[in-house]
Amino acid sequence: ESICRLCHHRTGHGGKFTPAIAGRGAERTEMMLRLYRSGYHVGPMTNLMAPWAKDLSDEDIVNLAAYVDTL
Repeated sequence: ESICRLCHHRTGHGGKFTPAIAGRGAERTEMMLRLYRSGYHVGPMTNLMAPWAKDLSDEDIVNLAAYVDTL
């Protein structure tokens, strides 16, 4: 979660160059993290997100998505 805040901010609203993650639902967050982890290119942020996601376990992804869903 603290790593996510670096770009997506504490409330998940995103920044000048990063998208909002708040309000998108846990399922979407899980899907995106799994795609990034698998090495699939999903857009211009892939090169930034893939290194963060590559070491996440399935449990980490579920937990992180549940947290993001509370934002």
